[in-house]
Amino acid sequence: MRPTLRAIRASGQPVLRELTADRQLVRWLGWFACIQLLCSLWDIPSSFGWENDGIAPRDFFGGIANNILPGHAHRYPLMHYLLVGICSLPFLLLALITASSWTAIGIKAAVLSVPTMTAVSVVAKSLTIGLGCMAILAVASICRRGYGTRAGRYCALLLMTCMTFTYYARTSNLDVPSMAWALLGIERLSAYVQSTDRRDMYWSAAFCAAAVSTKDPAYGLLVLPLAFVCLIAPWWNITIDWKSHLSHLGRAAGVGILAYGVLSGAFLNPTGFLARIDLLTGTNSQDWATYTNDWDGLKRNILNITTRQWDAFWPPAITSFTWVAVLWGLWKSPLGGRRLAVHRLLPLLSVLSAISLFTLVVRRDDHRFIMPLCFGLAFYGGALTATIIERTTERYRRLLLAGAIAGLVICAVNNLRLIATQWTDPRNDVETYLQTLPAGSVVETYGLVVYQPRFDASDDSQYRLQRVGKKPPQKRNPLAPTELEAPYMKYAERSPTALVITDGFASRFRTEDLSSGRIASVVVSTYQTDVDATEFFNRAFKDDLPGYSLALNAGSKFPSWLESIGFTPVSIHGSTGRTVRVFRQSTRSTSP
Repeated sequence: MRPTLRAIRASGQPVLRELTADRQLVRWLGWFACIQLLCSLWDIPSSFGWENDGIAPRDFFGGIANNILPGHAHRYPLMHYLLVGICSLPFLLLALITASSWTAIGIKAAVLSVPTMTAVSVVAKSLTIGLGCMAILAVASICRRGYGTRAGRYCALLLMTCMTFTYYARTSNLDVPSMAWALLGIERLSAYVQSTDRRDMYWSAAFCAAAVSTKDPAYGLLVLPLAFVCLIAPWWNITIDWKSHLSHLGRAAGVGILAYGVLSGAFLNPTGFLARIDLLTGTNSQDWATYTNDWDGLKRNILNITTRQWDAFWPPAITSFTWVAVLWGLWKSPLGGRRLAVHRLLPLLSVLSAISLFTLVVRRDDHRFIMPLCFGLAFYGGALTATIIERTTERYRRLLLAGAIAGLVICAVNNLRLIATQWTDPRNDVETYLQTLPAGSVVETYGLVVYQPRFDASDDSQYRLQRVGKKPPQKRNPLAPTELEAPYMKYAERSPTALVITDGFASRFRTEDLSSGRIASVVVSTYQTDVDATEFFNRAFKDDLPGYSLALNAGSKFPSWLESIGFTPVSIHGSTGRTVRVFRQSTRSTSP
């Protein structure tokens, strides 16, 4: 085992040296990581997080257990859950040691306490931040090979100011970690074309396996780049011998299969692996589709992907420039030699692969589903910027550099909007308001923990919290001391002092007008068949809950002068910029 580990470490050192060859870029990334960590603290301290679909702080327990226990299945593979668990182990052990008792109840209370869960959340976010930096290094490394050091730096700067990427690169969601491993795999493919070193191919296989072992949709980024290098690149690079290439390819495939089997948990739980594949190709993807499975749906999906990016990545002017850069890159790629062409085409192939083989297949256009686009746009945007500056005379170069810096400042505005949205989250206002309730009040809430304010559940709290839902309490992620399974419209019988209704949860029960090609997903349609819930939440939106009146309508709001210049709140994946309503008992009639 030790010789194997030494061999892996020795072969990995050149990889790390190549990725960190630009020391200036590494220093920039150090500052970027620090800023990201500060921005990620918006929802802590807490025993749960506000990142929709994030795996921390609580969900990683189930992620590990369901990937290991025979016959059980989970929506994501094992790898990242295990990483978070290993890195969180000191805090979990401390919780065990300091538990009030070593009974199941005592251990559960200690592990799910605010300090322990906050530590796990910081660990998970820090891992994502680190992998986000690796993603930037990977794309910059390919850009450096194709267009030079300056191009790699500008490419990295564009990624550091891309709103969707920077958001997901500081959460516990798996999108950036999986894409980071995939981009590292593509970067090693680029290195292989240059060096023909079989170790680069092996590392590429391992990184690609890690990507799909983190989140299965990462395959989308990899299919076309792998096919291109494995089947076509030898014709483009005369230094690659076909016989040696096929030998390297066969061994790399073995490395990839072995790594995937171990890291994804497939070898430990083959029946669970098959069950997860069944979920991924069925309910977990198609049941969330928001476009019809026909030509109209495809056209509408492509159109909305195109229009969404103008606000999701950078301001329209910068995004438009990056698309001009893509066209320039297509024209430029065949020039300068066949080997350079491979480096210059790989990012474009990865983007086309992800959008065509995953995003359009699942029929979605959410921020995270179009995020692969930003890597390709940043790659060619950085390359074109560097080319223009380098080919400009000294007299005008400083002017162009000043323009590039101004462009980055403009790009930072979207990020500032998002940061301001997070740090002024209306749930903070709800938490403050609830502390003004009379002592002994009962607060009732609904829905998943990810949408909820951080309620005060301590013994000396001003209020007592209860959550009402349709699922049995034992099947819920715990939130309130009192968990009830009851109809929503029976609220008057329960007679709580205040109702807390989060838009993130309630909005799924509202019907909306859909344009041609759009559909309500199967999941949302199922929610809307619940007559009791639909009536309750629609009445709440109209402030028409008999016996209760709207006391607080907390939403993300900036000063009017900022909103007048376009500095408006940002809504991403139901996690940011959502309204929370608090209703108080009133003297109005209590009959529904």
